[in-house]
Amino acid sequence: MRAEKTGGGVRAYRFAGRLVVSAFICLFAAGCPYDNGHAPRRDQVAVEPPPPPPESQGDPHSPVGDRVTSCTHNYWPYSRDAAHEPSNASEQRIEALRKLAWRGDFFAQMELADVYLAFNSLDAPYRDHLEAAVWLTMALSNPEGYEQMGSQEDLVESCRRRALHRAKEHLQDLMDRMSSEEIDKVRDRVTYILDCRGPKGLIILARIYDGRFGNFGQPDRQKAPGESPFPESNVDAWMFYYLAAREGDPMAQLYENDFDAAVGREMEKFASEKALRWVSPLEVYPADGESSTLPLSDECCDCFDDSNQYLYRIDFEVPPRVKERALHALGFFRRGGNFHDAVRRLQIALRDPVEDGRFSPRLQLRAIQLAAVAGSADAQTALGVMYAKGVGVCRGQSYARAAYWFKKAAAQGSAPALYALSRYYDEGVDGIAPQNLDKSVTLAVASAQAGFWPTRAELAALLAQGGKEARDP
Repeated sequence: MRAEKTGGGVRAYRFAGRLVVSAFICLFAAGCPYDNGHAPRRDQVAVEPPPPPPESQGDPHSPVGDRVTSCTHNYWPYSRDAAHEPSNASEQRIEALRKLAWRGDFFAQMELADVYLAFNSLDAPYRDHLEAAVWLTMALSNPEGYEQMGSQEDLVESCRRRALHRAKEHLQDLMDRMSSEEIDKVRDRVTYILDCRGPKGLIILARIYDGRFGNFGQPDRQKAPGESPFPESNVDAWMFYYLAAREGDPMAQLYENDFDAAVGREMEKFASEKALRWVSPLEVYPADGESSTLPLSDECCDCFDDSNQYLYRIDFEVPPRVKERALHALGFFRRGGNFHDAVRRLQIALRDPVEDGRFSPRLQLRAIQLAAVAGSADAQTALGVMYAKGVGVCRGQSYARAAYWFKKAAAQGSAPALYALSRYYDEGVDGIAPQNLDKSVTLAVASAQAGFWPTRAELAALLAQGGKEARDP
């Protein structure tokens, strides 16, 4: 979310540059390689169906058993003959499906769910019930899935209806066997993916929570029984409509006005305050799944058409020492070691398609994010500064995310983070850090005691000024 230039937001803009420079001084001194893909249209679907799958494709241990629908194998845009596919080709196909699925391709989401359900026995190494639930939820909440694709007799429309029915059955089966903690993980991952899609994804989240729609955000006439990982919540629905509208989506404003008229404005103040401080439950998509064969990729940056204008500034606005410390925190770099080898090891760990040792902007961001999530105070402070300034991150400026990471780092005694928070409370940032001069002074003193020299210089100047006034009344 981008801060509004009103009230405390204006003050935040005034001090952002000062905060960024000061925080980076004391820090001791990740782009997307594939083209954006789109689903094949109906006229691109093969007319001649491929040969039927062999009987050995059924997996008795899979939640879907060996129920292979003719829709999947005859008319599915991404179907292939898995029986003759080498493992490396399978992984390339999964990686390609993930890129399409993250961008909202309904059929790619369904096919990806089938992979993680081990629909074919050759997909057994990739079985992951959490990821299957994630992509089934994504498909069921996808407008491409619940909007008609042609006439009732159209093959793609028939495939869509059968896919939705199958997805509901499989998701219900998975959720019946999941713990509440696992369902929470599914909800967090879906929220992160949809947040990465910007206003359109936020509207989908709002509709999922909105009780006027189905349990996956589908129109009321398409409501159907079955559980969803998301409970109904008018407050959360209002919050996500608000967030989408503040990002400039005209349709979101219409949804917000309609929602206000339907449920009243009693919760508006609470929901808007919650929206101002809302942060995605994940900073980076978890790479470790149930399968150790293929890490789960994070395609968040690929979802933004304008991400480059923010992301590529990381090359020249974030000090190299910050990136080195992130690699060190992750265990890839040691003092005196070969930096390019360290980058190559990170590329291998993330299954980067180009393992050339080049530290691309995307890779730089990912290293700092992973180090911050792993608990590095330096990386947490750096990430906070990056969000405060809108540098090197996919979605641009976000004071809520900056404050989140500053608080994480400050809890570990990071002097720059303590200083940054003192500036927040000194100026006041709407919904995030209300103006509190006492708290600002306390944090500034803590920062000075921790050795942050800009704060120490400021306090020394104040003390000197006070002494001069005492001598010259």
